[in-house]
Amino acid sequence: FTVFFTVLQIGNTNKANAATQETTQVPGLVINIGDLTENVTRIVDKDSLGGYICEYLPIGKGLTLTSTSGYSITSVTSNSTNMVIGQIGNASGGQNYTISSITDYSDFILTVTIKDSAGNSVTYPIKMRFEADSSLDFNTLRVTLDSQTPQNFPYSQIDANGNYSMKADATINTAKIELLDISGTPMTFTVNGASSNIVNLVGGDNIIKIKRTNQNVSKQYTLVITKKGLPKLQALVPSTGALTPAFDKDVNEYIVTVPTDQTTVSFIPTAVDNSSTIKVNGVSVASGSKSQNIKLSEGNNEVDIVLTTKDGDVGTYIVNVTRTPLFRSTGLTSLTLTSGTLSPTFNKGITEYTATVENSITSVGVTPTAEDPNATITVNGKKVPSAATSPNISLDEGVNTINVKVTDTKGNTQTYV
Repeated sequence: FTVFFTVLQIGNTNKANAATQETTQVPGLVINIGDLTENVTRIVDKDSLGGYICEYLPIGKGLTLTSTSGYSITSVTSNSTNMVIGQIGNASGGQNYTISSITDYSDFILTVTIKDSAGNSVTYPIKMRFEADSSLDFNTLRVTLDSQTPQNFPYSQIDANGNYSMKADATINTAKIELLDISGTPMTFTVNGASSNIVNLVGGDNIIKIKRTNQNVSKQYTLVITKKGLPKLQALVPSTGALTPAFDKDVNEYIVTVPTDQTTVSFIPTAVDNSSTIKVNGVSVASGSKSQNIKLSEGNNEVDIVLTTKDGDVGTYIVNVTRTPLFRSTGLTSLTLTSGTLSPTFNKGITEYTATVENSITSVGVTPTAEDPNATITVNGKKVPSAATSPNISLDEGVNTINVKVTDTKGNTQTYV
């Protein structure tokens, strides 16, 4: 059960003390509060993890980014869409950048590229952090898992990244979230935009947005509850055919039957644990996404779907995909001669016949029709299309043997004489 908090503020707040270090860590960059007439700046410092950070930005104010002599700003972007980034020309012929219309006061990353006089460019990702507002801080975060004893976390327990962390067993289904002030009185807030503070948990990371508002000023926390995962699927859908039996997460073996002309199959597996990895026949597949196409041979094809949780627990589902065998036959449905009549009357189960022709008949053609449209036919060694008449075969006086050979797609043969 892991909890992470990130701050969001909206509205006017009391100004906190600025950073004590006097030298910015980003050469050539000046971050101005408001426009340039206010003459108030903030430095870029290093945080405990070695990253760049600019803190104590006042609520309700925009920013103007300028460069010092010998430097120019060539690019400014943000990972937040809740603001407008603009450009204005400066006296040196370069560009200053403005950040305005900020609607979300949670931390964001500002990426700034600075070029020096030698033409060297360096890009700096800077975490931008607004001032705190104590009226929106809680004293205790209380989390109740199902009907277990509540667990309390003081606000001061927050780490350098603003995170709280806990773990929950796989059997836990819900979490009840409460914020209490210093007197133990419940505070009002929303969870994922709704008034209910009960959250249904799935395996893996559950990201919960908690927003506290007071007098039109808001602070948002992100709570991440990490629940131990189960190596199970909540859904499994084949691209063709249907699972037998119907899918059940606790049933691990299935059968799918597809027609003979279906040469591939794929699956969409969806894990109950959003942090599990899935492999279909050894190839990684994102939960809820289509797997690779799997080639099907005639008959049974075993497909293995293996799930592995973050903790290393493994579960396997097996789907036996049966591709109906192609119809094959080495038989004929008819056999006729251009002259003479077969004796006995043709029957596909009889392979030897005789026919008598007048002495004046010096050649004869044979018309064989295969039962299997994919079979090949030869008449005395020469290929003849099914239902077509062979080239005339010269006849000597007396007995003349004609061999009609039928071969299916697997190489099985039968000869009519």
